[in-house]
Amino acid sequence: MGAFRDQPLVLRWGEGAEVLRGQRVTSGFFQVLGATPALGRGFTASDDARGTEPVAILSTAFWERRFGADPDVLGQRLDIEGTSHTVVGVMAADFDAPPEPFPFPGLPEGRVAVWTTLPDNWLEGGTSVSVVGRLAPGVSVEAAGASLETVHAALVSEAAFPDLETTRARVQPLLGWMLGDVGQTLWFLMAAVGLILVVAMVNIANMLTASGLTRRREFAVRTALGAGRSGLLRLQLLEAAILSCLGGLAGVALAWLVRARIAGWLPPSIPRVDSIEINLPVLAAGIGLTAVTTLVVGGLPAALAGRVAPDDVLRSSGRGSTQGRRARRALTALVVVELSAAFVLLAAATLLGGSYARLSGVEHGFHTADLVNVPLARDPGRAGAHPGCAGRSHELRAAGGR
Repeated sequence: MGAFRDQPLVLRWGEGAEVLRGQRVTSGFFQVLGATPALGRGFTASDDARGTEPVAILSTAFWERRFGADPDVLGQRLDIEGTSHTVVGVMAADFDAPPEPFPFPGLPEGRVAVWTTLPDNWLEGGTSVSVVGRLAPGVSVEAAGASLETVHAALVSEAAFPDLETTRARVQPLLGWMLGDVGQTLWFLMAAVGLILVVAMVNIANMLTASGLTRRREFAVRTALGAGRSGLLRLQLLEAAILSCLGGLAGVALAWLVRARIAGWLPPSIPRVDSIEINLPVLAAGIGLTAVTTLVVGGLPAALAGRVAPDDVLRSSGRGSTQGRRARRALTALVVVELSAAFVLLAAATLLGGSYARLSGVEHGFHTADLVNVPLARDPGRAGAHPGCAGRSHELRAAGGR
């Protein structure tokens, strides 16, 4: 098990100071998460003991920004919250610490920049922490929750913990803790994207089928010259594959260009928006969708091309033949599917827009015009700070643009 607490940490540099997103943790925190520093070492049990020399671990981003990725950063000292800390490690670039469910007021946005040890007397100050633990082999989340409730009930019965009567014990998977209820929103978004994809695929299938109607004589001539049904099927599927691959490449290129801006477009309530990236699973999903699109948009035109009867086509004008009527019925069916999907998408977008408009019009009970919130963090290294500001973060509200 490991405990952690998010809080802003004031880092002093000569005459200046900087407020960083910090995290105070116990030595078991990184062990539970299975994370090892890319440089140096992690926290040990001796670092948790009272009276030991304070140590700190840096994130890769902060290490590169402040120290220019200098490998000799180990052993250097940092003034954090008025106390000298020794740098003992640098975490890997892909490590992202789990956020606390009830963050400290005025906590800077972004990823954690520095980790320090959580002193063993943290409970004496009434500080709340979050705890992560790794389940033992064969133990379920439900079993761990029942065990924790038993321990909680025993603590409540003791006079030393009277405040626990108003609390409850609960075990939750880390993934659900970090993502919250955003899964339903993402599934809704995925459904909307899926409907748009269906509309696009039906559009392309319509165009390929219509193109196939004009090429029926070409297919009939090819068949009369000895082209087999499999050859015509491969020809149509190859054309559909080329269109699908071009569309897939364009989609990946567009996603690559806008991925840096997505975090700014999405609301900050969505967790881990800064972790959105194009990786191998995303590319694999894109390749899979491209293959599915090829089969969908090229399947019907290929089937129609493979069923061409040369005698029927070459002897008729092409409009009253059986093959022409079959193709036109297929086109009509595709139009119906396209209109149905577009109608569902339009109805969902209308309902969503109406809900957003109603939520935007809800009275907040206070006026937000010309108001700004300025988080302030106390610099422990400065003398004369108000005693009530110790270890806290306050908000300064300015009205009228002043």
